[in-house]
Amino acid sequence: MLKVTYNDKQITCIATSGHTNTYIGKLLVDYTKYESKKLYDEENRIWTYGNTFDLTISSWYVEDSYKHQGYGKKMLREIFKAFKPYNINSLKYIWNGTNKYVGEWLKKFNARCCCPLAVLKMSEEDNWESHIYELNVNRFMDYINNIE
Repeated sequence: MLKVTYNDKQITCIATSGHTNTYIGKLLVDYTKYESKKLYDEENRIWTYGNTFDLTISSWYVEDSYKHQGYGKKMLREIFKAFKPYNINSLKYIWNGTNKYVGEWLKKFNARCCCPLAVLKMSEEDNWESHIYELNVNRFMDYINNIE
């Protein structure tokens, strides 16, 4: 079961098992909203008006016993289904470097590190800005749209 909540700065998705209500995981997406402006929808080849967003996946966690079973992807789909590529100005992901498979996953979206220190993660100057990756919005949204 997925529960999505919103406030003025963050979207949260919490996953629990339907029958036992066991905690499975959590996804947090921080956002900045920009008021309506003229946007081009490439898919439908039309101009439209709508809000745009800067999005940052700031925390994404799935309990060990539930990893690699699709729960994390379902949480992503649940949050991002409300967005279209033309509504997203930028998409960032904060990664602490712990799970190496995340680094491979980020490559799918041409992730670009916002600070070269993130590659090393051994420097005393390493800080949270060095863990921020900018993702290609179109590639990411294609990925989201193909999650079953």
